[in-house]
Amino acid sequence: MFCMDDKCWLLGIDGGGTKTVCVAADQGGVVRARGRGGPSNYHAEGLERAVKSVAEAVDEALVQVGGRREEVVVVCAGLAGVARRTDRRVMGDALRRLFPAGELRLETDAKIALVGGTGGRPGIIVSAGTGSVAFGLNEAGKEAKVGGWGYLFGDEGSGYDIARRGLTAVLRAFDGRGSATSLQQAFLTTLQLDSPDDLIPVLYSNPLSPGRVAALFPLVLQEADEGDAVAVGIIRDAAEALAELAVTAVLRLDLGVSPCLLVVSGGVFEGKLLRRWFEEAVRGRLPQARVVAPEAPPEVGAVQLALEMWRGRDATGDGPH
Repeated sequence: MFCMDDKCWLLGIDGGGTKTVCVAADQGGVVRARGRGGPSNYHAEGLERAVKSVAEAVDEALVQVGGRREEVVVVCAGLAGVARRTDRRVMGDALRRLFPAGELRLETDAKIALVGGTGGRPGIIVSAGTGSVAFGLNEAGKEAKVGGWGYLFGDEGSGYDIARRGLTAVLRAFDGRGSATSLQQAFLTTLQLDSPDDLIPVLYSNPLSPGRVAALFPLVLQEADEGDAVAVGIIRDAAEALAELAVTAVLRLDLGVSPCLLVVSGGVFEGKLLRRWFEEAVRGRLPQARVVAPEAPPEVGAVQLALEMWRGRDATGDGPH
């Protein structure tokens, strides 16, 4: 593989249940462009749609630098839904067809989020967007993943979980089984509906995807921050669930006896109450933990891993020139 006129691009891709982001970097790892596509968790979207979303993000980034897929030499894609070996094979085979001259490294979205969040240092990241997961790395190189089991049987504290519980609370209140909540009007206004009765065709006849459900979670954060008791309860439970992910990952990696870098990532942590309660719950069990924002976004973490591959190949004489 040869680079002509310095036209060699490294790509870092972050793909989840709501969107896909791709950054194009030069041979020095400097990010030159950024593109976006749709959701790319193939379990939720199907393989064809997931690959199309990645292609959209890639092409948008490359067009900004005047590049082509044939000029891509290394790709690191961190995607939701590829933790298992079978998933990596299926998605990896599909993605390799996009890059005829490039080498592909497929990681979980949690792994690239950790690399970007800590700058490659040991620590823990808790990601809470459409789904939720904790991922960690210790000094010995041991990794641990906690959660990330998907919206049907896990993802506690995620955007999907928060939105689903908010919608459930609205329906219970409408029945008279639950407390009145300002979430009702918030959801109805956003979905342009007149009554909770109208939610049925939206949720079932033309069912919302997990990503579209999760997109409603900011409404719950907002109502909680404004004091709605039902929303407050949902957010408190979500904070506790996310803290449990973090603490479990720390203990599995034996990081609890020394200062531990704990990165939080994802739109769920933008809620003021949730972030505060999360930190309180973590520090109650792990007083040494230092909760911080990510140093860089996941797609930049993916570029860092792509750059490692590029330099490793070049150092052995096997890489592009």
